[in-house]
Amino acid sequence: PIFHKFVEDKKHATLLIEKVNGKNASTLDIDQKIQVYEKSIEYIRLVGENISEKDKKIIGKRNTIFEILLFPFLMSLTLQKNTKHARLFAKATFEFIKNIPAMLSDSHLVLTHRDLHGKNIFVNRKKIFLFDLENTVFANTNVEYVVLMLATWREKKLRKFLWSKIKNKKIAKALTIKMCIHYLTESKLPTYKKEDYLEALDWTIKTK
Repeated sequence: PIFHKFVEDKKHATLLIEKVNGKNASTLDIDQKIQVYEKSIEYIRLVGENISEKDKKIIGKRNTIFEILLFPFLMSLTLQKNTKHARLFAKATFEFIKNIPAMLSDSHLVLTHRDLHGKNIFVNRKKIFLFDLENTVFANTNVEYVVLMLATWREKKLRKFLWSKIKNKKIAKALTIKMCIHYLTESKLPTYKKEDYLEALDWTIKTK
């Protein structure tokens, strides 16, 4: 549905929405997905560039310093739940620390959905609709690509495309490690997702 208007008084609340026919992006073929994802990211960033300074203050910010400070806490939680992978986590921690200087050197933030994947994108002919915007913040330029890459990890062609779009690989590697560690703290994580994040950790450590 498309949200149009919300009207509220002392006794009533009215929400006006419109039903839209179409399909979510996860059902598209790989080449169509690449086009839709790229357009979605470009559009979100364009919106961020045109938001007034007053409205920007309402939206949260997640800079790389925040990600660095959060990492030790997340790692401790993940170790408690996944002790048998301690060796992999040790390597990931070393790789993360190694890339901290690169993270600190980049303070540029862009409007970022932070949960962008096929089921949050709806396609109706040439129109693209984005959903679940409650996690949207201003974040590092690499975050959107990393989140999408992890959400679609098993689609290797898409992964290769997303990684190619990233300019600063050191920052992207650190963010990928942090996000994998974060996702692995979830208590009801499906087995296949856990396998994806562990594989992504290993891949990130080894890739250049």
